[in-house]
Amino acid sequence: MNPRVLAGALAFLFVARPARAQSNGDGDATRVRLGVSVVSGIVEVPYASLETDPTTAGVAGRFGVQLGDRFAIFDQVNFTVFWLQLRDAIFFEWTPVDFFSVAAGPTIEWLADIAGSADSDWSIGGSVRLALHAIFSRGACGRRRAMTFSLEASPSYAFAGWNTYSTSGFQLGVLGGVGLDWY
Repeated sequence: MNPRVLAGALAFLFVARPARAQSNGDGDATRVRLGVSVVSGIVEVPYASLETDPTTAGVAGRFGVQLGDRFAIFDQVNFTVFWLQLRDAIFFEWTPVDFFSVAAGPTIEWLADIAGSADSDWSIGGSVRLALHAIFSRGACGRRRAMTFSLEASPSYAFAGWNTYSTSGFQLGVLGGVGLDWY
């Protein structure tokens, strides 16, 4: 078989939209979007050296609205342990093809005081999330159910101490996750 024909056929299978039993716009229906993931990664704090940047693990929950097959708005809350952190992000997501999505949005987070290293920190910034979806089920109104593999980067500016508001500086969190999404 010609390699170009094979490559074209594979590209068509991955990019083509699935056939629908009805052409009444079911894939354009607005619906609830849910997700949950186990996450792990690095939380870089401004006052820590490279050797002490904490590695952490936790869970992330997502709840929002899927606007047709290609767009969504959702709130994602990450809770991590080891270095106690709570992060809340509002994401605006684009899904160009069923198995891949990219999302971005504003973030606010809180990192607890660990072993007296500093006052608890809070920070504001943004997050970018890339996700690969292994779809295992399709339902009514275009709903997809998938196992999701994600990577999220969250640059932010941290402020040390709830009462002092002394500026601590730039920080970056990077989390990878595995979970389930209903979108």
